Amino acid sequence: MDKELTIIVPVYNEQELIGTCLDSLLNQTLDKDLYEIIVIDNNSTDATSKIVSEKGVRVEKELRKGYVHAIRRGVEVSSTEFIAFTDADCRVPPNWAEKILANFSS
Repeated sequence: MDKELTIIVPVYNEQELIGTCLDSLLNQTLDKDLYEIIVIDNNSTDATSKIVSEKGVRVEKELRKGYVHAIRRGVEVSSTEFIAFTDADCRVPPNWAEKILANFSS
């Protein structure tokens, strides 16, 4: 089954917040085979990437500083037609990804 949605989370030194953000993304009602999560580490100097890796989530580095560079990198490395963005300080509801895709299928 091909992935349908990529969720991109740009981060910079978010070790205090990224764990709970990823927990909310990993516990979606949407079938896990239908979406991917990619964290774009914008050159963090803390344990952000380590925490992401421990959660089993893909991390991509973007060394150019700035949110726009992180977002652009996420789009470049995604493999799906549909892309959603959230930030490390966000917690999404369990049906968030499912609702995103549902809006495109109706």
